[in-house]
Amino acid sequence: MILSFFSSRGWESWDVGHRPLIPEGMPVLVDDDLCFEDGPAAPRPTAVVNRWLCELPASGAPAPSSWENYARVVKEWMEFLAEHGVGQFDSRVRLKAALSRYAEPFTYRAARALFAGTGREMKVNLAVRRTPKPHVTIKYLEPDFTELFRKGLRGLAPDGSQDTGFHGRELTRNAAVGDHALATGMRLQEFTYLLPWEIPALPPEPTEVPIPFPMPAGITKGKKFRTTWTSYEALAGLHDGTRPYAHLREEFERRLQALQQAGDIPDPRQARITRLKAENAKLKERLATSEQAIGELTDFRTQALARLAAQHEEIVHLRQTAAAASRVVRLPAARSSTTVIGSCS
Repeated sequence: MILSFFSSRGWESWDVGHRPLIPEGMPVLVDDDLCFEDGPAAPRPTAVVNRWLCELPASGAPAPSSWENYARVVKEWMEFLAEHGVGQFDSRVRLKAALSRYAEPFTYRAARALFAGTGREMKVNLAVRRTPKPHVTIKYLEPDFTELFRKGLRGLAPDGSQDTGFHGRELTRNAAVGDHALATGMRLQEFTYLLPWEIPALPPEPTEVPIPFPMPAGITKGKKFRTTWTSYEALAGLHDGTRPYAHLREEFERRLQALQQAGDIPDPRQARITRLKAENAKLKERLATSEQAIGELTDFRTQALARLAAQHEEIVHLRQTAAAASRVVRLPAARSSTTVIGSCS
């Protein structure tokens, strides 16, 4: 069963007498064979449901979001009935049995859990889904604010110049810890209580590959050991707190460019990263082309289904008009006034 949303765009070319009465954005249900009826007097359940949906605005449901919710619920119910061999207008007993089966309080799915290194099959209840607690919020820094934050830790103004009105201390240390927090995503309690000898060693050569950063269980949430990732620049800032970030970046880029020009790849993984980036660029281009084609086909599909719905509405209207005309009864002609009744003598 197909769920589409009606649009009257281009209705003039649909061979209908007037603009369709179907509201804009009204959900339309269509069977997979794109038919609304099995004969002139045999409309399918989808046609009856579509007629009911079109009456929703006059029945106390003027919001398009309500139309969609009703349509999706009815679509799911009709698909459930079809799966179990029950008609939408079956007997009362059959429909009550289907409703009892449909309204089971709990549904489960199979899952595999791992406990102490041993896996076992289990059922997961889908009736209650885990949701974050009200106090849990995740906020991401915008790129421009991130740069402003990093400059502020270094005592710099937004334009990168020295802020003469700022007199903070340990600016290099603060900047190194701030860069590290941004690179690893560590929690406040984690980078606050991180000890110097818990910082991993710096690779011998600069690299763009993320570097594993083990997190001791004593400072993590829930006291569980985990591993996060950091960048070479952020890790170097922790090891050498006296070197400014900009100077480190310049030195890193200069050395990396010199090695690349000499044909020497400092890290084999970097060549793979470069190749994968090029392949990703090609895939993105192909994806954009595919999405454009899919968008055009989706628009054509929507217009085709809207045209089918409008033409079916026109067919029903013409049938009703023809049936009303066939029920007209011609009255007998009036009797002549010259007719003589009885004897004239």
